[in-house]
Amino acid sequence: IRMLMDLLADRLRVLGPDNPSTLLTRHNLANYTGYAGDAAGAALMMKELLQDETRVLGPLNPNTLLSRRCLAHWLREAGYPAEAVGLVNEILPDVVRSFGPNHPQSMGLMTKLRHLQGEGNPDEARQSLRQVIASGHHDEVPRAMYHLGRLESQAGNFDEARRWYREAINTGHPDIVAPAICNLGSLERQQGNFDEARGLLKQAIATRHPEAAPRAMDNLAILEKQQGNLSEARRWYSETIATGHPEAAPRAMYNRGILEQQQDNLDEAGHWWESALDAGDAAIAELAKQRLRDFDRYEEGRS
Repeated sequence: IRMLMDLLADRLRVLGPDNPSTLLTRHNLANYTGYAGDAAGAALMMKELLQDETRVLGPLNPNTLLSRRCLAHWLREAGYPAEAVGLVNEILPDVVRSFGPNHPQSMGLMTKLRHLQGEGNPDEARQSLRQVIASGHHDEVPRAMYHLGRLESQAGNFDEARRWYREAINTGHPDIVAPAICNLGSLERQQGNFDEARGLLKQAIATRHPEAAPRAMDNLAILEKQQGNLSEARRWYSETIATGHPEAAPRAMYNRGILEQQQDNLDEAGHWWESALDAGDAAIAELAKQRLRDFDRYEEGRS
């Protein structure tokens, strides 16, 4: 983020605020702000950018349309699903008009809209995702299968979840295979099928997928801890932390602290909770703060 901020300052000075390269840098900075955990900040930055892109590039320019999609995403991540649905509904006709109804951009936005609309209504979401699968679209069918696996897992329909994750994996889609393997591995771990889960999670790690691999490492660390393999758990927590993933790494720091506390390695536990405070995840930081408060009270009671 610091490098993008420095680059933006240079481009504003040399190229001016309306240059396409300056606008692109603002777009990237907004997204990376969201990836770092500040969805509300990303939404605000994207909204401000859109005003300038619409004025300079026009509302139907591909970069403007992309920023509109990103704004919908960050609004949803920031806890404003109704606003996200409204924005996607506004964007969809423009995307279809610009690219055609069967273009991946159009199909992807239709899938996103169905997913957003169905978040509070599993039956509606299930029906919408099945419609996408029935369309046969090569790019959107694997995504719909993956989301259907997530939906069925959240609903407690684990055999159906397994089925759809397997279907998504079998498509071979480069963006979907690794996340589907990771989620299937997590499901098997939660169901107590540890050997199968271990194999799946190691498969996901081997893909080096930027999202799925760190999450799989974190899940594998939890599995090894559940199995009493503490040296392997420590190894995979360390691997997760080393990725710097904005969600998995802070969570691994926090969980490593719990492991060390349970082994009565209190100084080590405190070290990991203190690390989690500054790792960029507000929710994990709050949990770590509470653990450190409890830790201080425990230390006072022993002295």
